[in-house]
Amino acid sequence: MMTNRPVSPSLIDAMVLLASPTQLWSDRAGDVDTRSGFRGLIHADRRRLATWSYRVPGDAVEVSVDDAVSKSTVVQALRGLDDETKDPRLLLTIDRRLGSGSLEDHLAVENATDAMVRVPLVLEAVIDDVPLWQLRAGIEGDRTSETVTTDGDTVRVASELRWLEVQLPGADVNIQERADGLHVRAEWVLEVPAGSRRTERAIVHVGDSGAAVAASSWSPPQLPTGGDTRLERWAQRATAELRGLATTLAEGQGPFIAAGAPWYLTLFGRDAIWSALMLMPYDTEIARGTVAALAATQATTRDAAAQARPGAIVHELRGTAHGIPREGLQFPSRYYGTIDATPLWIRLLYALEQAEGAAATIEHLPALVSAITWLTETADGHPEGFLRYMDSSGTGLVNQGWKDSSDAVRFADGRIASGPVALVEVQGYLHEALCAAAELCERHGLGGHEEMRDRASRLRDSFRERFWVERDGVRYPALALDGHDAPVDALSSNIGHLLGTGLLTTGEEREIASLLMHPTLRTGFGLRTLATTCAGYWPLSYHCGSVWPHDTAIAVSGLERAGFHAEALLLADELLAQAEVSNWRLQELVGGRPRSERPNPERYPTSCFPQAWAAASVAVVAQIITGASALPHSAPVDSGNLT
Repeated sequence: MMTNRPVSPSLIDAMVLLASPTQLWSDRAGDVDTRSGFRGLIHADRRRLATWSYRVPGDAVEVSVDDAVSKSTVVQALRGLDDETKDPRLLLTIDRRLGSGSLEDHLAVENATDAMVRVPLVLEAVIDDVPLWQLRAGIEGDRTSETVTTDGDTVRVASELRWLEVQLPGADVNIQERADGLHVRAEWVLEVPAGSRRTERAIVHVGDSGAAVAASSWSPPQLPTGGDTRLERWAQRATAELRGLATTLAEGQGPFIAAGAPWYLTLFGRDAIWSALMLMPYDTEIARGTVAALAATQATTRDAAAQARPGAIVHELRGTAHGIPREGLQFPSRYYGTIDATPLWIRLLYALEQAEGAAATIEHLPALVSAITWLTETADGHPEGFLRYMDSSGTGLVNQGWKDSSDAVRFADGRIASGPVALVEVQGYLHEALCAAAELCERHGLGGHEEMRDRASRLRDSFRERFWVERDGVRYPALALDGHDAPVDALSSNIGHLLGTGLLTTGEEREIASLLMHPTLRTGFGLRTLATTCAGYWPLSYHCGSVWPHDTAIAVSGLERAGFHAEALLLADELLAQAEVSNWRLQELVGGRPRSERPNPERYPTSCFPQAWAAASVAVVAQIITGASALPHSAPVDSGNLT
């Protein structure tokens, strides 16, 4: 059935260059034209260039396209302008470099003919100022009014907070105001003698004083690959992507890994924490910066619209005070609608102290105390002591775990669960956070450590009693408890997040390890988010049947921590297989059909790339593939429970 509703633009077949918080989306030949898909120069959540396109007379045929994370090179044969020989003898090369707040094209025409050639080269550009959320919603909204000034071959537009400058040295420049933006036409006439080369440049600088985040100088670690050529290629690409995603707060705290391009190039609590934890064996700078950035943005007051209570770790940070509409929702610039970022932050803080000592965490003890208060108050809101969520604002996320789409929490028969919801993996995070907080409080003389250990013990008992279900002869932890305390009995990948948290006995961990190996969850490219035996399963559902690399990587880490090395190695190899068929760039998610049916997994149309925890997953796989020692527990585990 055809509808006229706006649809998020597809990212398939697009090319992105990235230097956070700047990104450039083009076609595979580097051409930026919104008529051919999601395109544009985006800086700090706003599109600033809708068109950036070079034209020459006649036919220009791409003969070489090479792109890295922040640079690309396109070589075109100018067949309409060279001689009549069979070989292409006139080439245009566009070497492009994207920086944080800058775009620079180096243009070169090479002439291998026997005569001088005149090459008219035209750049068509459209400058606008459109919020990213409108582009994601498939809405082309009105652009912000800006002041335009020109000075020869330089064009500058500026508003109260933002500015953009285009420098076109040596070009004949014309501008025209239209409803869709400022149209800029620049023309060079390159006279290139026989056997010679002629060069020009086009430069863009862009700024936003209201941006929430800024560039970081962090460099990713070199990962061990053990001579595995697949791992070497993936690691090379993934670490470059992580470098492009490296970000700080505008005030300077950081570095952290921004969640992903194009929609989430900012601080997301959960995503940043998981990325830091994955990188932890090889790099502690990101962990240090992530802890600091999240402590700096921790909630200090109550705000129903923002889902904020003192001590909560932020879910999403944006650079506008006017809120971010998204898919019918309305988010303030700081939104705290996440049930798991706070316990995960405590886990990361503990891991940082384990790696660097007390000096690395001492300044964050007040934030720890606030986070513990949030944790215990939230758990105490329900008799069994589980962490639950429910959007009280009516304008925020219905689901507040990592599977945050509105249909993500389903019973095995397909019914959608009502809240307040207690997610299965969140109770594992809670257990590990209570153990970590108890240890930190005891070390630093903060008190309360015995109470937290007692809470962890009671949580283990309550979880075992309430979450485990049996269906068709198979025993497993339910996806969640719903608002009526009924187990949401879908079998999901979430159970892999429980491994190594101390919440389960050794026998229970063995049962989960076996379930993760079963083809109802395993695809050959990683774990499905929902088992094929569930009525809600669909391979291209965002959270109910697709494969997310980070989700599988978390299970890999948990399997290794729980002592199931062979199983961890098998899933790690499946992620390597996915990377290989994806040209070494893992998407946010792919389709969940079995590898035997789809040698190349289906692309999810709006899947982010690069994406933080997809790229960071390579660090987990590197540790497993190279035979490194088992990943350490991020929090102390009560050994008496592991029987």
